Amino acid sequence: MEEREITLEQRSWLEREIAEWRRRGVVTDETATRILELYVPAATVAERKGATLVYALMTIAALLTGVALLLLIGFNWAAIPNPVKLILLFAILGGVQGIGWHLRYRKNEPRLADVAFFLGCFIYGTNVWLVQQVFHVSAPATVGLLWWAAGVLPFVLILDRPVFHALLVGLLGLWSLYFAPFFGGGSGGFPWQHWLPPLIVLLPVALPGIWVGHRNERPDLIRFYVPLVVCWSVLPLWESDGWTLPPVLGLLGTVFLMVAEWPSLTEPMRTPYRRYGGLLAGGVLLPLGYYGWHTAFSGTGGLRTGSPGTGMVILAVAASAVFLLVHEFRNGNRARWFRQDFLLRCSLAILFAAQTGLAFRQPPHATELALLLSLLSNAATLGLAVSLIRRGLLHDRGTPFGFGTAYLLLWICLRYFDLFGEVGGMLGAGLLFALCAGILFGVAFHWRNRKGVHHA
Repeated sequence: MEEREITLEQRSWLEREIAEWRRRGVVTDETATRILELYVPAATVAERKGATLVYALMTIAALLTGVALLLLIGFNWAAIPNPVKLILLFAILGGVQGIGWHLRYRKNEPRLADVAFFLGCFIYGTNVWLVQQVFHVSAPATVGLLWWAAGVLPFVLILDRPVFHALLVGLLGLWSLYFAPFFGGGSGGFPWQHWLPPLIVLLPVALPGIWVGHRNERPDLIRFYVPLVVCWSVLPLWESDGWTLPPVLGLLGTVFLMVAEWPSLTEPMRTPYRRYGGLLAGGVLLPLGYYGWHTAFSGTGGLRTGSPGTGMVILAVAASAVFLLVHEFRNGNRARWFRQDFLLRCSLAILFAAQTGLAFRQPPHATELALLLSLLSNAATLGLAVSLIRRGLLHDRGTPFGFGTAYLLLWICLRYFDLFGEVGGMLGAGLLFALCAGILFGVAFHWRNRKGVHHA
């Protein structure tokens, strides 16, 4: 029978509870032993935890080794003949990859092999640019990054380790940014020829990664490849006015919060969507709650008309939000807490969609509209913080409870310095921090008492 995964804290709690059950005669010694045998032994869990730390340290060491090697070669690069340069570059690359192959398939040391392969991928990336220098080829940075990503892709497909997924996503994300207007697109709208290359390259990599993650219950793949889709989808919004980007990011975060409530998803698969959704929606709400943001947004100079790319992204995200809202309303409104969260997500979608739509039309009552939008954004910020705290209390989870509390305190501080900073001065700031300290003490005692009652 396959042993189930368990943490050291959970194992310790289970052993204490089983000892108490034995003392009270609830279970026999044989039954207690069979229960413990269902889970991974404590020694194995501790060994894996230590191995993970060693693996992380060795991966960082491999990265630093690659940098040191690059600097060492670059110090005497001009004095080395071109044939020797090529032999040296390919010999180092082949030697490191050969060590990785030997460790994995001969010595059965997969973690050490991953470190060697990661170092080899880094050396391969540096070789892409060094070989260009040998042949005096001047190619754009996008070409070098794409070749580097192409060299990492086989290791992603064969080894399927998180470190290689992270390297591939980082390279493709950096590569896609070079097509944004602030790198080379200029200020005259978004040219389609700058948007199509990321579409052709990123989506065939990101979408299969997300599909495999859902098929195999791999939340780590969702964490890696969802940001890649976000990076590509917001490229048309990097225009000279920039006003459409924050509300569309908030609307995209709301879509992730809706996806997290899809009925067929398991709890581990919901977590990445909730975190990305909360990060995007919550992060955008903070500046949108600032009155000066909306007065600048609704200035007398008029607003620029969005490009075709902007309109397409807005329509796609809005259509996704509408579809998910309708599906959620029809299939999941049976519990009270679900209905309340549903209303919050619906309100966020309407708020972000309204603010995004203002990018295409000059509002007739700019001052009144700026005040209304800032009030609604602050109300949504408060609602999101309360929702996180409430979710943590309902499900006995410290992460959403802690993040909700921290988000609430951050909102209180920002709104104070925004509205009363010049009036209250140091005394007002001192009272504010005392209030925040009191809130934290109250939250800490409440959580401790709740955990004590729960475990009792």
